Amino acid sequence: MLKSINNVSKELGISKATIYKKLKEEKYKKLIIKENNVIKINESLYELLKANTKRKNIEEVENVEIVDKEELNVVKVEENMKEDNVVGILLKQIEEKDIQINRLHDLIENNQILIKNSQEREKEKVNLEEHFKEIDKKLIEIRDRNRNKNNKLIKIFKIKKK
Repeated sequence: MLKSINNVSKELGISKATIYKKLKEEKYKKLIIKENNVIKINESLYELLKANTKRKNIEEVENVEIVDKEELNVVKVEENMKEDNVVGILLKQIEEKDIQINRLHDLIENNQILIKNSQEREKEKVNLEEHFKEIDKKLIEIRDRNRNKNNKLIKIFKIKKK
């Protein structure tokens, strides 16, 4: 059975503009039927539209239940108690998370200090290595000078002996 856009709009509780927008999508274009240049919607397209559109919040009279004011107040109090309970639980969790965050912050600070100290030790180590290299060079120079002096002295003594 074919339906008009107006009828589908009323049945599904959505606007005609929404239906027209949906019908422009590729998956719907193939299912459109035109009679005398008027768009008609068949059952399969109707079901697709029904499944893929949000209805307006329209309540039918049959589903509305009449409640006494006292019953309504009891329900509200129960809901408030539940909400208070949930809020309390959530607040406790937030406090625990704050404590965890503070601990992690302290750990991060300590790690940064340790890293800085280790970097300083590495710099000192490099400086010490350079210092020892300089000392080695000086010692080698001194040794070479002493050898040269000794060699000169030996040459002098050798010359005199002859």
